[in-house]
Amino acid sequence: GEHERALAVAPGVSMQFWQELSVRYARICAERLSEDSVPFFAASGKADEAVTFYSRRGQFMESFLVASATNMGSFPAVDDFEISSSARGRDLSFEDEGEAKQGGSDSSSSFVLRTTSAQMAAHYMDRKEPVLAATSFLASDDIHDAMKILMTEDIILAYALALASGDDTYLAKNLQRAEERYGQCSTTRQGGRRKSVKVAVESKDDD
Repeated sequence: GEHERALAVAPGVSMQFWQELSVRYARICAERLSEDSVPFFAASGKADEAVTFYSRRGQFMESFLVASATNMGSFPAVDDFEISSSARGRDLSFEDEGEAKQGGSDSSSSFVLRTTSAQMAAHYMDRKEPVLAATSFLASDDIHDAMKILMTEDIILAYALALASGDDTYLAKNLQRAEERYGQCSTTRQGGRRKSVKVAVESKDDD
């Protein structure tokens, strides 16, 4: 109850003071495994800690949604509260990396998004759902890792992805593999670029 009262009056002092109290309260809630921590982390510029909170609970979809929103700039950054060096010196247990990169850095938020996608993909691979694992990578525009999964699990989908992405390297590999496993592949060159014209595949039931 005391935390809620303090948070209610903190903006009257300064937004920086409110941010400090919000982070402190969010971490207390997180230690209690309460989802009440998430909105406070997000609003106070610590969305990366909300991502971590959900990931540790195995809630990878929620973790990804927060990471995606962070990457899109939907949440404020720590710098928005103009935290001074004296404020950082208080007993708030700010993470060094988060302090330097959170929110205001596109590279940091992108890293969090890619890491979350990888965690979600690993979760689906553990459940023997490679297609969902691949889509987890695609959700963060990671075609390379999505392709690696599909090339070993579903060559037809891998070929379709290579064709859609226009990746000539993977396209060539998948043309060869699809031909070996399912049927005939014919290709032609147009404007110096390898382009698929037709893939005739046999039914997968014939494997």
